[in-house]
Amino acid sequence: MLKIDVRGNQFTATLDLTDPHYKQAYIILRSLLTAKNIKNELYSLSYQDFVLLKQKLDSFGLVSGRTMTKAAKALFQEYTALRKRNFDIKEGIHNDHIKKLLKGKLKTTPYPDQLTGISYLVNNDRAGVFDSMGLGKSLESLGFIAASSATIRRSLIVAPKSVLLGFEREIKKHTSLKYVTIPAGRKAALEFVRKNKTGNWDIMLVHPENLVAAGAAKSRIYGDVLKVLKTIKFDLMLVDEFHLFKSIEAKRTKCVMALANEIRDKFGKPCRLVVMTGTPVSESPANAYVFLKLLGSEYLPHFTHFENHFTIKKDMTVTIRGKNGRPRRIKVKKVVGYKNLSELKERIEQVSIRRTKADMVGFPDQVFVIRDVELVGKQKKLYKAVCKQVVTGLSSDTKINLANFFSGDGDSVKLRQLLNHPAFLEESGESAKYKEIDNILEDLFADPDQKVVIWSEYRKAIDLIYERWNKQYGVIKVYGGVDITDADVTNFENNDMPRIAACIPAKAGTGVDWLARARTAIYIDRPYSYNLSKQSIDRIHRRVKTEGALSRLDEIRSQPATVIYLDVPGSIDELVKERLELKEDVADAVTISNKKLVSIGRRDLLRYLR
Repeated sequence: MLKIDVRGNQFTATLDLTDPHYKQAYIILRSLLTAKNIKNELYSLSYQDFVLLKQKLDSFGLVSGRTMTKAAKALFQEYTALRKRNFDIKEGIHNDHIKKLLKGKLKTTPYPDQLTGISYLVNNDRAGVFDSMGLGKSLESLGFIAASSATIRRSLIVAPKSVLLGFEREIKKHTSLKYVTIPAGRKAALEFVRKNKTGNWDIMLVHPENLVAAGAAKSRIYGDVLKVLKTIKFDLMLVDEFHLFKSIEAKRTKCVMALANEIRDKFGKPCRLVVMTGTPVSESPANAYVFLKLLGSEYLPHFTHFENHFTIKKDMTVTIRGKNGRPRRIKVKKVVGYKNLSELKERIEQVSIRRTKADMVGFPDQVFVIRDVELVGKQKKLYKAVCKQVVTGLSSDTKINLANFFSGDGDSVKLRQLLNHPAFLEESGESAKYKEIDNILEDLFADPDQKVVIWSEYRKAIDLIYERWNKQYGVIKVYGGVDITDADVTNFENNDMPRIAACIPAKAGTGVDWLARARTAIYIDRPYSYNLSKQSIDRIHRRVKTEGALSRLDEIRSQPATVIYLDVPGSIDELVKERLELKEDVADAVTISNKKLVSIGRRDLLRYLR
């Protein structure tokens, strides 16, 4: 029926046209993600798909007429042994050895699960660290560099600007490694890299936007900074917040992939690679494509093939506006569900390590509270009026794309802004949510140790928060364009004022660990992005020291982390809450059923526009 052999690091399967079960075997083989026709009846496939092929043939009783060469058996045993080794590493079998390697190289002592993470990185040339946020991925990566000091002399860390400052602190806190940070701005960055190519440093940090070429032209992708970085003999490249690179077509993704594939170490070999994120698959199985492409040693098909293998699409008719402004109806394929998710989970597990907070020690309790807020007076009238405008302008399609519904600056966006404060529409009047925050703050701040993070999607809201509470409590603003200094961090962590951090998730949702000084987070409006929602929640839910001499800051951080959502019943607030819950199903170990995440029935949407 078929013969299994080897070509390079791939398996091959040759089908027998004369076998009575040829058609069944052909259908099964073609259903595999990496099955690639080489010629005639010869196909190549990965180890993962070879295992799946065997399982599927067995399940259909197709056990006769199958042969396997010695080379194929040897390769199968090699891959199986590697899988078993990594399983044992994840169980902590090498933790004692890692302890010995780290002796005298770190200023802090890793938890046992962090030693396991370090061990996984030490033993794999390319790997993902997908631990839940707050488990200490930064320490694991720095521990890996320290434990591998004999072979890793120079490392490149790519991270968003908001994360770089936090990474610098982590390096100083945990190690004695020397680092340099490439400044923002392409001209200054290029001058800095050229000047420091051969400087006295162990780690170089860079913002991904410095890698991209200047200008909007699609043909210009790779910037001059990237070209210089490729000439440096890095032993390791580490990319933090890797969920930001899920779009294969984005310029910054192409730049990161180019660096990862083209950097060579001092021996001319590809550098080692670590990618880190707490949300590897946040909204769609397709999110996994880029990191599987970079971390896997085997063939992965084109993105479209990959997406089709894990998603269910349906032909749908939607209404768009043409250049003349007139509506017209077109047919498109929409993702309506997912499939083969257990297979995707297996593929991810083969190239990464992931643990969740539920399995670990050293975390404070977490409490979630929803406070129902009733609109009154002018704010209520304004909201009802805009609801009527939205309903009048709503597409007649049976399905409404929520990404389009919440984008732009139309009436649907005004709904969320009005729930925040009437001032967004240049209207006077009080905000029901801000009055509720008055009550919460009065209650919380009776305890002199309490500090609070207030989250909103909108910069204007951050300014409103500052105007309302800065004089009484002190407010630090965290949004794009505001640089947070070490002095700001010290004041929030150790001094009486400020007591409030007013933050936008897109700016403060990652790499701002000092927010954990606050034990309460208040959401005026939830971010629609699952990534930003999860990351911002975890800012106040970080791992804390629980043994030995505890500082005052340790004691405060060990108190329960309380998250308060301010929701207006029956409003757009509840729609966003529902959508985030569905998205979380995708992120949880990639094991959801076929749920619609990005569209909603017109009738269902109208329930939130009353």
